[in-house]
Amino acid sequence: MGKGVTMPVCGICKNEFPGWVVIEGKKRNLNSRKYCLGCSPRGGHNTRQLDAPVGSKTPDSGHYRCNMCKQTLPTSLFYMQKGKPKSPCKECRKNRYETLTPIKQRLVGYKGGKCAVCGYGKYIGALVFHHRDPTKKDFPVGGNCSLSLKKLIPEVDKCVLLCINCHREVHAGFTELPIETKP
Repeated sequence: MGKGVTMPVCGICKNEFPGWVVIEGKKRNLNSRKYCLGCSPRGGHNTRQLDAPVGSKTPDSGHYRCNMCKQTLPTSLFYMQKGKPKSPCKECRKNRYETLTPIKQRLVGYKGGKCAVCGYGKYIGALVFHHRDPTKKDFPVGGNCSLSLKKLIPEVDKCVLLCINCHREVHAGFTELPIETKP
């Protein structure tokens, strides 16, 4: 090859491959391909499978793609659930927990710091925000602690703080929510 010409690198095997090849007597340009012909045979229309959508297995079943950092990592870096890797990866999960915990602590403190039914308040991870009226729910508070407090407080005002056990009992109809008291 001439000076300064770089060869494409396969996104799977990471090997360089030629930009031009002769296939069935015709010169073919491979410079825009993401994968070499060994990993993605020409005409196979298989790139959707190879691209590995977020949270799915890649062709190498020992790897998985994290839905947060978007990196394809060995399955050992994920927690497993029913024998399958669970996204996000362990590192992103740890970072998310460290980021979101102070926000949740402020919101839990804002709602009184304990379950409105039984008074449980030992572990913040066991406390959830239950919307009193699901029809007025704009978004789930627990999954959106990355939003600003300015956006979260109005939504938390529509909720009652419950421990996970009381929350399940409320949904199952075994326990009723306490009557709302205005401060």
